[in-house]
Amino acid sequence: MVRVFDSYGTLIQNFDEHQGQVNAIAWNRNAKPSWDIASASADGTVRLWQLPKVQREVKSSIAKSLAVLQSGGTKIWSLDSVPDEPLLIAGTESGNVILWSGYESMPLGILDGHHAPVWSVSVGPAGSQLWTGGWDGTVRRWDASNAEWMHSGFDVYH
Repeated sequence: MVRVFDSYGTLIQNFDEHQGQVNAIAWNRNAKPSWDIASASADGTVRLWQLPKVQREVKSSIAKSLAVLQSGGTKIWSLDSVPDEPLLIAGTESGNVILWSGYESMPLGILDGHHAPVWSVSVGPAGSQLWTGGWDGTVRRWDASNAEWMHSGFDVYH
């Protein structure tokens, strides 16, 4: 379950559709967002959510996800969004990095380069580079425009 609180500590929203633990969340960094928060879970899904715009009375409620993005059954450990693009990146237990565009439930692409779970994904400041860190001891830098490695990887353990 994902719970959202206001700055006073009052619960304002529950997101309760995942069937496994929630491992990561990401904010939508687009200028005109169609969703506000994405949550990634061990159930192999990313769910897109919208926060209430204005609340006159503070009441917590349970919201329905706007979209469910599928990983093909593998657990998702990490998540990030690309600034000014409708793109989400997720690191999975299988070692793949999955890219989704907007509300498309099927992946836009799958980056294959890690040999163990991907625990961390991050988008560079300009949004053109993706960085991934895996349990295999490597950090990889990807070119977001063509989904290819920019380097063969950096070995974390020597």
